[in-house]
Amino acid sequence: YNWRSNAIHGLADNGVSTQFPQAIGLGATWDPEKLFLAGMVIGVEQRAKHNIQTGYNDRNDSSMDHGLNLWGPNINMFRDPRWGRGQETYGEDPVL
Repeated sequence: YNWRSNAIHGLADNGVSTQFPQAIGLGATWDPEKLFLAGMVIGVEQRAKHNIQTGYNDRNDSSMDHGLNLWGPNINMFRDPRWGRGQETYGEDPVL
């Protein structure tokens, strides 16, 4: 079972999928409902890709990136710009 699927702002390295802004841009919307809907789209797309991969696969695709465990945005607050990965967070505001 492979678990390295990346879903930080849409599915990565996994064929065609819907892409969303980075987490820092999604956090700037201040709209929890939109974030929920984006997560739901990512989950549904990954489930479909997983079902296709595990069901019928005559292309000999790698099973990598088709698992159901996804890496997502970092929930830590972005407090220190020296960290260098601030775009993977929702921002520095604790309300976000």
